[in-house]
Amino acid sequence: MFVTSLISVIMLAVAPLASQNMIIVESDYCVGTGLATCDSWGIYPSFARLLEGLLGSIAIFTIFLIFAGLRRDSGVYSEPLSLVGLAIIHRKTPLSFQAISHSQTRLEEDEIRIPTQGYTFLMIAEGEVASTTQDSAFLSVVAVYYQTDADTGFNRFMNSQGFGVRFFMTALGTGTNLLWSRIDNDFRKMDPYHQLLRGNAKPQNLILAPVHMSPYSALIPSIGRKHYLVSWISFCSILSEFLPITLANIPYSNTEMRLVLLTCFYLAMAILSLMIIGVMLLLLRSRHGVKSLPKKPCTIAARLEYLDPTGEVDDSNLLRSLDGLASLEREERDAGIISRGKLYSMGIGEDGKLRIDEDERIVGKWREENCDGEDV
Repeated sequence: MFVTSLISVIMLAVAPLASQNMIIVESDYCVGTGLATCDSWGIYPSFARLLEGLLGSIAIFTIFLIFAGLRRDSGVYSEPLSLVGLAIIHRKTPLSFQAISHSQTRLEEDEIRIPTQGYTFLMIAEGEVASTTQDSAFLSVVAVYYQTDADTGFNRFMNSQGFGVRFFMTALGTGTNLLWSRIDNDFRKMDPYHQLLRGNAKPQNLILAPVHMSPYSALIPSIGRKHYLVSWISFCSILSEFLPITLANIPYSNTEMRLVLLTCFYLAMAILSLMIIGVMLLLLRSRHGVKSLPKKPCTIAARLEYLDPTGEVDDSNLLRSLDGLASLEREERDAGIISRGKLYSMGIGEDGKLRIDEDERIVGKWREENCDGEDV
């Protein structure tokens, strides 16, 4: 985890630094041109050495991860990326959450619950609003710079061709990509539970579907499952990877072809527009049920509490139906579950607890007012 995080941090710094390596300088060495001065390419040696060091570090860390991965074994017999995969592991080796809750006083439970309940969802909403504001601001800046030639401080800075112009625009593109990646990652993790709260969910679309770790792997499968908003957000996340390149080529340069400028300008405008549309769709989408869940289902412990709220694996129809499936290959296991023809929901069970189970075990939908009386 540390090495992969370090690689990610280094990669964030590489793009802005790379945009500042090459510069254009005036030189009086113009033999045979008849000109007193002429433009020539220059390079910042210190930035070039720093960039070499960062790229070399990425290469070394990547090789280390490749060899470390060859010898690494997860030790689990079922992939825990889908709800069924996690449920099979829990079915074979049950974890008791009752002992944890019984060992705490009511005051200790409240101290743990109050800071966490709804906090992360609030951060997601704030992140979406911040992304809309940021994307709209970038879109306005790019449009104003392209359409006007007023003698303002901003235009003089953008036209200066000096140090910091491309670094500034590339850093803005990298920051936008980072913010969008966070929104995309959170949305991909939470969307299955939004669908389960609606009820009547087919297993192949939700409980058998893995949580994809990247937008590249999520794009096509999400379309196949008719999760079009997930695929749209993933598509925008992929497009945001190109923002550092397109934004870096928008500032004026007397060596840049007009075709390159126009291409980067219109690409940046299109990408930012698609991102704004995506965020607006997220803000308009009703997520009250997901927002009011007692715990955000982004950890293994939280997911298991919804799969097995009583701590008794035989109390859940879903868990009981997984008997004998642990030794099967994933395709065979999934086919067996689909052949049962069951639909699944997340709601209030017969025992009054919030759970993920087969539809017949769910007697009521989860509402925001339930969060006061429900103790998951």
